[in-house]
Amino acid sequence: MRNHQATNVLRQAALAGLIAGAALLGATGTAQAYVPTIVTKGDLATNPTPAVGGVANAVLSPDGRYGYYSLDSGSSANPARGSSVEKFDLTTLTSVNAVELPSLYQGGFGFAITPDGTAAYGTYGAGRVAKFDLTTTPISFAGGLQLSNTITQPVESAAMAPDGAYLYAVQKEIPATLFKIRLSDFTEVAAVTLPSPTIGGAAVNVSPDGTKIWVVSKNTTSGVQSSTIVEYDSATLTPGRSVTLSTAKHFSEGVVSADGKFGYYESAYNAFSNPAPVFTKVDLTTMTEVGVLSLPSGQSGGALAISPDGASLYAGTGDWPAKLNVIRTSDMTLVDTTTLPTGANGALYGALVSKNGAFVSLATYETPPYEVVKIQVRPLYALTVAKAGKGTGTVTSNPTGIECGAVCTFDYLDATAVTLTAAAAEGSTFRGWSGACSGATVTCTVTMAKAETATATFDKVVTKTKADPLKVVRVVSTGRRQAVQLSVPGSGKVSLSGTRKVGGRTIKACASVSRKVTEARTIVLTCKVSAETQAARRAGPVRIRLVSTYKPSSGKQQTIVRYVTLSAIGPAPPVTG
Repeated sequence: MRNHQATNVLRQAALAGLIAGAALLGATGTAQAYVPTIVTKGDLATNPTPAVGGVANAVLSPDGRYGYYSLDSGSSANPARGSSVEKFDLTTLTSVNAVELPSLYQGGFGFAITPDGTAAYGTYGAGRVAKFDLTTTPISFAGGLQLSNTITQPVESAAMAPDGAYLYAVQKEIPATLFKIRLSDFTEVAAVTLPSPTIGGAAVNVSPDGTKIWVVSKNTTSGVQSSTIVEYDSATLTPGRSVTLSTAKHFSEGVVSADGKFGYYESAYNAFSNPAPVFTKVDLTTMTEVGVLSLPSGQSGGALAISPDGASLYAGTGDWPAKLNVIRTSDMTLVDTTTLPTGANGALYGALVSKNGAFVSLATYETPPYEVVKIQVRPLYALTVAKAGKGTGTVTSNPTGIECGAVCTFDYLDATAVTLTAAAAEGSTFRGWSGACSGATVTCTVTMAKAETATATFDKVVTKTKADPLKVVRVVSTGRRQAVQLSVPGSGKVSLSGTRKVGGRTIKACASVSRKVTEARTIVLTCKVSAETQAARRAGPVRIRLVSTYKPSSGKQQTIVRYVTLSAIGPAPPVTG
């Protein structure tokens, strides 16, 4: 994908005077609202002796927490040392662990990771490919593959198929070759020579659907150097359409947008005497060049990465100290240049962009200790969800981040449209939004331009259910006692009373009785007829009003009235002496 270490040493020496005297390049075009800010930096643990080259490539773990850095720590000057790979925590900027390869594996610029993050593959000098197990602690060398071509030049670039089934690699110099490696058994399955008049391969990228491969080849016709993008069928490695770049004379880096529509290609310099990066935008759907940006002399080419949304290119430079250029892709305009801290020299390879697009991590190649510098390139704003009301529920977000529930605050990139969805728990209902959201629909969308808080209100559901009724099963009258059998629907207090009418007045007919119940059941209440009522029966029949009352533990009182008539019992017998 880029020049080998020996070329970099010569180039750096030749350009040292120009770079040392280069002034900071100011922003051009439309300025960004946010100025990139250096957050912090950390040293890699792998620092070979003698120092022959630092970070040659890097890949991001699928979860975005770790960077895996391939270090070019082996050379003819130090044949006893192989190259190494280091696992680095991008949150804390601290080294986790590292593995050094056998001395046969030197150079090492191609590097790719499987989609599940369990393995990585690096390409090295003399046609060697190494596999790394990323699941072990520390990470480990898991085997090597010797490619079929007998070559001495490094395999410079590697790209992974989206499904992780194949690795594609490009050899740097004649015979410039594209290799296809099946990863299930770590076997080379195809190799094709790049079309004439190619003098070397420079980069390889795979389309998002895995059907196409784009290879950058370096060409020389009548002594004039140029670069050509060639499209290949990934299944057969058959070349198809191509486009020769108009200005890029010495290609070094290439990235493709996440949707596969555009490729962005960096020429490290137009000629060795005029060090200035040139960036070319290619429409990959038509294989046509659609934009060019040439930076002023005084900067050298370096690492290249693209934002997840495809809106920005982030280009490191080989300067001492290095710089980060931010390029707007829509019109290929340089919008900002930031200088790294003193000592962070030569951000030539291995730029990583965080999954949320807010941070760029630039690693250094020149002069140990090799460093990773973390730069915030876009602002993050906190979205907080609060919950109100007597009910319960959850709120989730799209894009993911908020699960409230447990996580009620999350930082989102500026201009991100976040859709919140409220879900009431059983027994509750969603009433509506307030704060950054409004309305009673369960979803709302907040576009992040500042810190925001949205409040979701949940109320309890008030369920009005009709209580089971109190029932009279039967009434048994024995004259002196009145018994009522009741079916009681639940816990509460049950009572029975009896009255009768006398001359327009209501008087007690039998003694009241009550009982507490703790559950639904059938009970019998009995009230004893009063002596006055018994005496009244001598004058004729007596009608009694029996009132059964149920006062539940909660709810409305229920009452049932039944009438019984006690027959006359005749006059009292005479008293004789």
